[in-house]
Amino acid sequence: MEAIHESDVNRKYKGFRRHLIPSVRNYLNRKEYPDKEDDGGKTKPWGSWAWSLYNIAMHPDKHKNDVIEILGDDVVLNDLYLKVQKHLLVLARGEGLDHLANVIREHFSLLKTMQAAGLKWTEKVPEENKSLAFCLGY
Repeated sequence: MEAIHESDVNRKYKGFRRHLIPSVRNYLNRKEYPDKEDDGGKTKPWGSWAWSLYNIAMHPDKHKNDVIEILGDDVVLNDLYLKVQKHLLVLARGEGLDHLANVIREHFSLLKTMQAAGLKWTEKVPEENKSLAFCLGY
């Protein structure tokens, strides 16, 4: 979820792949980082940024300064994003969802709760700053 200044709304967004998190960008480009192990000893080919997000999602209680809200299977956090004033992430906490390609029919309810969390924050944050407009992305 990205907050965009009204003046940015009419601009076309360029550089889609350049701004994706490393795990997604490299998945699309079929390049991988050196493997690391998660808490269960499983190896995952992710970059450091993706590992940071994974650790926050799996252990939100250890990252109270970053986490805004814990919603059972989801966690909402502030993200530093250079192109926008406010950027929030809604992360799934479920195992096995390493890439968008891992999503199957059984994850539909999880995606609906993530969507609901995103929509909730698109209404909540503009109350603090009326000049923000939001986009939801996946």
